Amino acid sequence: MKNRDLQLDWSSSDIECRFALKGGKFTAPGALLPFMLGLIFATCFLGIVYFLYRQDWHIGKMFFERGPVPFPIVLLAGWCLGFIWVKRRKQLFQEQSLKIVVVPSDPAYAITPDTTSTVLDTIYETVDSPRHFILFNRIENALANLKNMGRIGDVDDVLKSQSENDENVTESSYTQIKGFIWAIPVLGFIGTVMGLSDAIGSFGSILQNSTEFSQIKGGLQTVTGGLATAFDTTFIALVAALFIQILINWTKQKDEALLDECTEYCMRNVIARLRLQPPEAPVRVKEDKSVD
Repeated sequence: MKNRDLQLDWSSSDIECRFALKGGKFTAPGALLPFMLGLIFATCFLGIVYFLYRQDWHIGKMFFERGPVPFPIVLLAGWCLGFIWVKRRKQLFQEQSLKIVVVPSDPAYAITPDTTSTVLDTIYETVDSPRHFILFNRIENALANLKNMGRIGDVDDVLKSQSENDENVTESSYTQIKGFIWAIPVLGFIGTVMGLSDAIGSFGSILQNSTEFSQIKGGLQTVTGGLATAFDTTFIALVAALFIQILINWTKQKDEALLDECTEYCMRNVIARLRLQPPEAPVRVKEDKSVD
C-alpha cells in the first residue's frame, strides 16, 4: 500500500506522470509531452497570426503568403517551448527535495557505517523512489556504499562520481533541443533558396517573353514576391532560433544551479557528518581514596 505520508511522490507529482506518460530521468523531459504541447503552442500561434492575416497585417502575410517553410519552423519552435515548459516544471519539482532534512539535526549525530540506516530509512519514508530524485539518489548510493563496504573515504568519491554522472545526464537531455535549434535556421535558409529560385526563374521568363517595358514592369511583381519569400522565411527562422536559444540558456542555468545546490547539500549534511566512530562521552575515573 502506498504511504500517504510521503512528502514527495514522484509517481503522482512529476509532470509527465500526471499525464500517464513515462517520465524522463531527473529533469530530462520525454519526447511525447513536449511534442503534444508544441502542437498546441504552434496551433494557437498560427491561429492568432491567421486572424492578423485576415486583418491584412504584414506579419500575417509573412506566414501565409511565403510558402510552406514557415509552418515547420513554427512547429519546431513550439516543440522547443514545450520542452522548456516541461523541463522547468521538473526542475521545480526536484528543487523541493532540497527543503527536506533527512539527516538528524542533532549536532552530535555522526554518519558511520552503523548509523547509515537512520538516514536511509528517513529517505524511504519521505519519497516514493529515491532514484528519481537527483539529491536522494546521490545520498542513497553513497550511504549504501558506506553501509556495505564500511569505508568512510569512499563516500566523497561516490558523491563526486554521482555528481559527474548527473551533469552528463542533464547535458544529454538537451541533445534533441540542440538539433531543433540547428534545424530552425536551416529551414529558413531553405526558404531563402526557394524564394530566390522562384525570383530568378520568374525574372528569366519575363526577359524571354516580354518585349515592352510595361510588360517587364508588371512581371517584376512576381520577382519581388519570390524575394519576399526568401527574406521573410530567413527572418522568421532567425528570430525563432534566437528566442529559443535565450530560453534554453536560461533553462541550463537553472539546471546548473540545481546541481550545485545538491552538491552543497551533500557537503553540508553528509560529508561534514562523517565520522569513523560516533563521538563518545568522556569516562570519569573515580579517585581511589582508600588508605593503605
